[in-house]
Amino acid sequence: MATTVPSRHRLRRDLLRCVVSLAAIAIAFTVDVDAAQYDTIDGYDCFRSLEGMTKSMFYLAESYPDLSSVVDIGDSYLKSKNDNNDDYPLPQNGYDIYAMVITASDSPHPSSAKGKTLIISGVHPREYAPPELTMRFAESLLSNYQSDADITYILDHTEVHIIFQVNPDSRYITEKYPKTFWRKNQNPDNGRGNCKADEIGVDLNRNFGFRWGDQDGASDDRCDSTYHGRGPGSEPETRAVVDYAKEIFPEEQGRRDDPEGSMNVAFGEDNTGIFVDVHAPGGYIFYPWGHKDRQSPDDDVGSIFLLLVPF
Repeated sequence: MATTVPSRHRLRRDLLRCVVSLAAIAIAFTVDVDAAQYDTIDGYDCFRSLEGMTKSMFYLAESYPDLSSVVDIGDSYLKSKNDNNDDYPLPQNGYDIYAMVITASDSPHPSSAKGKTLIISGVHPREYAPPELTMRFAESLLSNYQSDADITYILDHTEVHIIFQVNPDSRYITEKYPKTFWRKNQNPDNGRGNCKADEIGVDLNRNFGFRWGDQDGASDDRCDSTYHGRGPGSEPETRAVVDYAKEIFPEEQGRRDDPEGSMNVAFGEDNTGIFVDVHAPGGYIFYPWGHKDRQSPDDDVGSIFLLLVPF
């Protein structure tokens, strides 16, 4: 049977529909988690812990094998070094970083014809809500396939990739030692002895390659909460996200030798991927460009999204 390849315009529309669905679930974020089934964060019965999130993820993959799978995409800093934090010890020397892939495997549309959405959360572990939000999004997609027309359409035409916990080492610490309010990863980067015990680490949100080292919003002070690390992509958690993004997004779209020098060049209709990084709190939606007050050449996509989001 011949397969009809969807137009680029329709793929972009489908991806926007997917992200708007995520926003709608954020508004309906009121259902309590069954604490008897999943471990939750002490004092926050509606937020699953790192352990509870991991069990939930694998439970979903086992329960919906035709719609979901789990991929090990890399190691946390402590696991990559087979190390631990002596001041705030973890039960093991680091963690794997996982991605969940959600799509209808029996859809008539092959992977190459589907739009790709990559959603990440847990970059800043002290922000308890984002991983729970993205997990509830995954649960909503899986449990409502074939009963909800929008969700059925999304999974038939789109691959949804979710990394629930980008920074699992520090997530464990901020759950067990909440007064640390940990934001960064566990790389001491020679900060031990110079920084307070809960100030070490690299801010993964400032470690990505695009405009790395920009002092407007980042710091080269190892003790600062926005310390950007020794170089772009220096941290294993950051590399895991970037490498996975390169794996799922088509190489022919948007791989530019000089991305910073190409900010005025539109991606155009051939761009069929959307990347979303969920943080809390705030209630803001940022889309390019965020480092300066300037619209990107693809600003029409962001503007359409803002019109669709119901808040």
